Amino acid sequence: MARKTGKNDKAPYQDAVTVLLKKNGKTFEEWSQKIVNDNCLSLLQGGNPEWRNKMLEEAAMDLIAASVVEEENKNKTQARSQSDTQTKPNQLNQNN
Repeated sequence: MARKTGKNDKAPYQDAVTVLLKKNGKTFEEWSQKIVNDNCLSLLQGGNPEWRNKMLEEAAMDLIAASVVEEENKNKTQARSQSDTQTKPNQLNQNN
């Protein structure tokens, strides 16, 4: 049987999402409430907590995945920029 989580127990994804949200000046509580509000207001009025938790878990995975993709794109852009910077002096020397 699955263990019931108490009000103060953290979901496994909460720390990762909290770090990502903090970069944008948001809190986990604000974010999770917005996710629930956007999906179904009735959940806030005593709806099924398992459904709510599943919704938050899916949204957290989306946020984490988007952050990983964004970081990867940033790294690729920086690598290209460094590559371009390194090839320019060589090209100038070859032309002289």
